[in-house]
Amino acid sequence: MRSCIWAQFEGLAAWRVAVLDRNVENLSGGELQRFAIAVVCAQQADVYMIDEPSSYLDVRQRLKAAQTIRELLDIKNFVIVVEHDLSVLDYLSDFICCLYGKPGAYGVVTLPFSVREGINIFLAGDFAAWHDAT
Repeated sequence: MRSCIWAQFEGLAAWRVAVLDRNVENLSGGELQRFAIAVVCAQQADVYMIDEPSSYLDVRQRLKAAQTIRELLDIKNFVIVVEHDLSVLDYLSDFICCLYGKPGAYGVVTLPFSVREGINIFLAGDFAAWHDAT
C-alpha cells in the first residue's frame, strides 16, 4: 500500500480513528475530499485523472493534498489534474493545457505550455486570440 494513503491525515491520529468508524456519507466536504485523495493514492495506475483536488480544503490542506498528489508521480505514470487554484496548479504542474470554448457548442484544448506560459495565457484570458495567432 502506498505511503501517501494517510498522508492527508498526518498528525491527526484521532481523526483517522473517527473517520474509520464513520459512514462516508457523514463526512464533511473537506473530510470527503481528503478521503477521496487517500483512496486515489491507494490505487496502482498508469494514469491518474483528478478533478479539482483542492476543493473544500483550507490553505494547509491544499498544500498537503498537492504534495500527496505529486508523490503519485514516477517515471512510469502520469497525473492529469483539472484545477482552478493557480497556486496548487503551479506546484503540481510540469505542463499546462488551457481549455476554452462555448458550453454545448465546442471546446478547444491548447497544446501543452510550460507552467509559467500556461498560467500567463490563462490569466490573459484571450485564448481565442492565441489560437488565431498560431
